[in-house]
Formats: sequence, structure tokens, C-alpha cells
Amino acid sequence: MSLTPLDARVRFTVPVAMPDEIAELLRTIPGVSVWRRRPIVDAPHNAAFLVERLLHARRVPFTVKVANLPSIDAEMRIRQNATELHEGILDDFILPFQREVIYSRVGSDGGHVFSPAGSGKTLISIIWALSAPGPVLAVTKANARRQWSNEVKRFTDVEPFPLLPETDYRKRDQFRELDAYLGWCAEEGRRPFVVLGWEGLRQHLDALIALGARSVVFDESHKAKQEKRAKWRVTLDESGKEVFEEQRLGNTADLAQRLAEAVPRRLTTTATPVANTLADLWGQLKLAEPEAWGKTSSKFKVRYCNAVSGSFGGLEIQPPGHSNTRELNARISFTVSRVPYEILRSQLPPKRRVVTRVSISAQSKPTPMSREDRAEYKRAMKELGEAVRAGNATHWEKQRLSEQFRLDAADRKRKFLADRVSELLTMGKGKLLIFHGRKRACDALAKSIRGKVKGTQIWTAHGDVSAKEREQIKDDYMAHPGPCIVVSTYQAMGESLNLQDTDAILVPMLPITPAEIEQLEGRGARLGQSRPLLVEYFIAENTIDERLGSILLDKLPAVEQVTGSASDLGGLADAIKGIDDLEGLLDRLVDDLDMFGEES
Repeated sequence: MSLTPLDARVRFTVPVAMPDEIAELLRTIPGVSVWRRRPIVDAPHNAAFLVERLLHARRVPFTVKVANLPSIDAEMRIRQNATELHEGILDDFILPFQREVIYSRVGSDGGHVFSPAGSGKTLISIIWALSAPGPVLAVTKANARRQWSNEVKRFTDVEPFPLLPETDYRKRDQFRELDAYLGWCAEEGRRPFVVLGWEGLRQHLDALIALGARSVVFDESHKAKQEKRAKWRVTLDESGKEVFEEQRLGNTADLAQRLAEAVPRRLTTTATPVANTLADLWGQLKLAEPEAWGKTSSKFKVRYCNAVSGSFGGLEIQPPGHSNTRELNARISFTVSRVPYEILRSQLPPKRRVVTRVSISAQSKPTPMSREDRAEYKRAMKELGEAVRAGNATHWEKQRLSEQFRLDAADRKRKFLADRVSELLTMGKGKLLIFHGRKRACDALAKSIRGKVKGTQIWTAHGDVSAKEREQIKDDYMAHPGPCIVVSTYQAMGESLNLQDTDAILVPMLPITPAEIEQLEGRGARLGQSRPLLVEYFIAENTIDERLGSILLDKLPAVEQVTGSASDLGGLADAIKGIDDLEGLLDRLVDDLDMFGEES
């Protein structure tokens, strides 16, 4: 791993002669030394970003190396401030790679943890947050709020408060209002620790800023990849002079940015920092370092995403979608701690990945619809198909069409899936997760499985199942000895949740991005998993699966290498042949509708 202790020094090597005026400017930064005989600059870790910004601004190329020096300051700081940690957590419980990540980030006001799903990022975040005094905020996915709170209770004496909708609280919950919880913390002399979903920023942002938190964790930070956080308009000042005025847009990413700007210490965590394109990274980097990456993403795209001015205004990212990646890796090395997947895999039981083909003769007929629904479906699909053929389909229309084709292909696997589930249960694989598409598909598949394996506990989780019910399903599944099955959509339970008491994960609706693969497999392949894990993908012959499978699933080893280690941003496009270009992928999936039929 490439981690950065508190007392590390960062060495910049410049391959060209450095102008004297730049050397003099560098010497004005406290702690920075510039070698006289060789073009080398040494800087303390906390000043390295200033050196990097100056060299970058003056277009001076550089390479970087971090000297890891022994440090006890991080551990002393944790033991002094994180007094609520249970005894033995630091000494006996955390794994060496987790300790290394924590120590590397304790002294940093802004940092990132790029680590595979299931590697214990929540525990890392909790210890980091408690390593400084003051209130703590954790922003995570809505379906992980209680899980986060339970982890805080498991490892510390802190009483966390999950910020939930009124309908999601339980009778045994001590608090239902943020003000009541904060009042209790003040009376009892307890540290506030508030856990909320990303969507909760819309309703509670002002109250959260007023809380005066010292530390904030942005869990699953790829949720903040949206780059449109503000727009600019020209207005006239009192003298009549034109001035640019910033107008914040108020979307989730912008609200998270406002919170980041108000809190002194910021940490982001994700297993998939580059979910689709390298441009996704800008928003996450800006959360941890609000002042370091520009007010808009334009410069980032031009410098690192190979973007050029578009024919009709704006920027267009040109293939391969990345540029100057060596420099980008040098920049983020100051604030990013990466955990290679190989380190996590060494701590887990074996994982076996299988791709199974479903022949035409083994496929089911599509799930029946009502006459009205069928007519509406045919009309919508016809309109989408015409838009694609005419070349004027929007991104969302192409994505909707692609998704519908994948849903239709997955729906044809119902009988085959039911037989496969019965076979796995007979083999002793007693606890299964199945990730499907939408509500109707989940319900239909669950019905088919119930008819095949009578008496087996089966839960379904989708958009019509409340967050409280999904949380109960998770708890019941983890406590159940088996056999039992969860049939869920990706959106309902495909991210953030701990479901590591699992024998097999079955995926009938193929993922469309490496990020989805990482997240789906990470529900079971995570710390705490005690049994070998089977992950099985299903390809229905003569459907869109064959095209998507040839693009994505055949390259799973490369996907795991890149997204699992989160270490080679520049290799992403080369390794997975354009999967980082979601727009290009959608074009490839829908450019020949006749192959599958307009009404498939």
C-alpha cells in the first residue's frame, strides 16, 4: 500500500532545470527545501499540496515519492481523543492494513480511503472520526444508517443517532428528534455522533452545520460524483460593472460540498472511486479538499480527462477518457490511502466466480402483464427505439432502453433460476442472495422459487418495501440458520449492507458497470465472511446478455484488478475496453435493436 504517515516527507523530482524564480517561491513555503545541485524539492506532508499546486500552475512536470518514516504521533492522538473506543480494538481487533490506513489519515484535515467493499471501511472511519475531539457526522446511503449506528455501538461507548424519517423509527429507539438527542448529549456530557443518508442533507443541512461538528465522514463518496454544484450568471454591481455571481444548485452533491466546507476534518470512503468515468473523481476529491480542485470541474476534465471544447459549447471528453494520469496519481497520493484487493482477499475464504449460459429452450416466457400495461410498454419501447434509430435519443432514453432489454433478458431466466436455487440448496448452499431488476421481476422470481423449494424462507426487497422492513430483512437473514433466500433489487440491498453470512450470490440481471460488480460481490465477500462464496452470473442466449457479457463479464479479472485495487486510474480504460465510457457502452448496447426485436 502507498500510505502517508504524519511525519512523512514528500520528494518532488523535476526532470528539467527549475527556473530560479520558481525555486525561490518554493523556499517561501515553511518546511520546504529545494536542492541546489539537483532539481529536487523536499516538503513535509502537510505542505506537499502547496508545492504540487505551484509546480502545476507553472507547468513544471514532476514525479513524486513519499518517504514513510516511523511515527507514534497518530497512535498517541487516537488514544488521547478516542476514549470511547472499547478496550482491545486498537491492540487486538483491527487488522494491520486497517491500522496503517487509520494512522495515515489521523493527522490530515482531508483524506480519502479507496478500499474494496467489505474491507472494514466503517470501522476505519469510526476510529478516524473519534481521533479528534468534538461532534461527528457520518453521511452514508439511506439503507446503511442503522448499520452504521450499530457498528458505532459495537466498537465504542458512543450513543449514535441515526437521522431517519419519522415512519422508520422503532419503539425501542430512545430519540426521534435531532434536537432532543443533542440536548441529551449536552446534559450527559456525551459526544454527538449523527448518522444520516445522503438525501437527508436536503432537509437537515442547516441544523448539521449549526452542530459545529469537528469531523465528517462521507461514506460511499461516489454518490457525490455529480459535478453540477453551481452555475454562474453575469450581474451588474452598484457602479454598473459586470460581475460573475455564483448560484448554488442545491443538489445532493452541492449540499455535501457545503457541509464539507463547514467541517474542519473530512474523510471520504468508497470501493469504487471511478464508477463510470474518470470525471467522477473530481467531486469526491473536492469533498475532502474543498479549496484544492477548483470551483468547477472544467480544469480537471481538460487536464486529466482528455476533454476539449465541444462543437456546440461546453467540453467533450475524447477517447481514451484520461490524460496526464501519472501527474494525477502524484497529486492524489498525498491524501488517498488505497487498500489493494489482494490484501482483503488474503483475509477471506475463497471466492469462486462463474458465468452460466441459459439456452433458448431453458428460458421462460416473459412475466404476464395486464392488457393496459402491455400496451403502454409496447408504445414506450417503440418510441424509444425510434429515437435511437433517428440518432436523437438522450442519455436517459438510451439507458432506459438498455435497462429494459436487460430486465427482459433476466425475466426469461425465472424457471432456470428456480432450478438452480433448488440445486444449490441440495448441495448445502443454504443462504442465497439474488440481485434482480425491478419490483415486478423480483416478485415473479420469488414466486417461481417458492413453487420449486417449498418451505424455504424467502424475502423480497425492492422499492415498495420500506427502509425499516429492509433493515428487518437484513437482520432476519443474518440471524437465520438457513436455508433462506433474499431476492432484491440492486438499489434496495446491493450497496453498503453487511450480508456476509452468505453461501452464494446469484445475478440474473447483468451489471452494466464495474462499480456494480464491485458492490454486488462485496455484500458477501467482506470481513466477517466465514464460508466459501460462489458468485454466479447468468447469460440468456439470443438476448442483450450476449453483447453485454462479451463487453463486461469476459473482462472480470481486469475489472477486479483495477476497481479492486483502486490504484491505477490511468489503466482503467485500457483494462476494461471502454467500460468507463458509459455513454459509449449504451451506444453499443442499443445500436442494433433488430438483433433482439423491438418488443423483446
